[in-house]
Amino acid sequence: MKFREYIRNTKLIWLSQLLVLILIDALLYVSTAINKSLKDILYLNVMLVTIFLVFFLYGYISVRTKYSKLRQTLSERRSIDYLLPEDSSFFSHLLRDTVELKNSECHELVERYKNDLDELRNYITRWVHEVKIPISVTELMVENNDELSTEQSHRFKTELERLKFLVNQVLYAGRAAYYQEDLSVHEFSIKKVVKEAIRINSYFLVNKNIEVEVSNLDYHVVSDEKWVVYILEQILNNASKYVEQDGSIMIHAEERTKAICLSIRDNGLGIPAADLPRIFDRGFTGENGRKTTKSTGMGLYYSKKIADKLGIGLEAQSKEGAYTEFRLTFQKINDYLNVTKL
Repeated sequence: MKFREYIRNTKLIWLSQLLVLILIDALLYVSTAINKSLKDILYLNVMLVTIFLVFFLYGYISVRTKYSKLRQTLSERRSIDYLLPEDSSFFSHLLRDTVELKNSECHELVERYKNDLDELRNYITRWVHEVKIPISVTELMVENNDELSTEQSHRFKTELERLKFLVNQVLYAGRAAYYQEDLSVHEFSIKKVVKEAIRINSYFLVNKNIEVEVSNLDYHVVSDEKWVVYILEQILNNASKYVEQDGSIMIHAEERTKAICLSIRDNGLGIPAADLPRIFDRGFTGENGRKTTKSTGMGLYYSKKIADKLGIGLEAQSKEGAYTEFRLTFQKINDYLNVTKL
């Protein structure tokens, strides 16, 4: 607390002291016995003012010491629960009761929102599973419909595959906020998750005759296999959008001192330098996304969000018109266990 603030907050105290001093001086001055003793009155004033200033400064130092850490914590927007005053004064009781009431209100509000989000997540999950049935039926109808031309059949299949991908993305987006409930950390092969991500995107890759070259994937890492597949799936799907016909994607891994690094590099459009720092932002589509009109800007956002929670490094490098490369960095088993303990 600043000294000026303390004076302002205690103005009634020092005003009352000033009035008491004036009253004492007036009574002493009009007293017939000592109306000539001005020096004694002045001496008494000095003594009273000195005593008042000593206690006033002591009170200021006490208050400042008592609440300085609390003020600093508030300015840094950190938790104050362990810094509340524990003495039995009225204001300390009032402060503790106020904080307890606000915590209770926030807890109730959080629980209400959590219940609403749980209901929405459960509805989305049921909807996704239900909508997969008509999608599969439509897919069978297209395949067995001889009246459709080759071009029409191809267009239908392309849009159905894209619809399946987007529906699956909605399912994972709903799970992302509650990933701890669905977390399954174990050791698995990088080659296995790469093959699964390629399989999921196989239609898009084959459709544009994109060659996928894989090499040096015989490594094992510790993480959540399902979520790693999701991250790779999003990266490969992005590549299938921005790589030209007959393009290529190269996937390889390398071992470092404390990590295994997985690289996915394509020879597509590349990302403009101005867009590169923002590709993991929520809803960001960038210049390329606006050109293709097929980007939601959410796939890489959720990929980065999940990667951060799993302790996987995810970064991108690119040169416009030349290439885009995503790198996933998995900590080795011992280092991963040390980090998760923290």
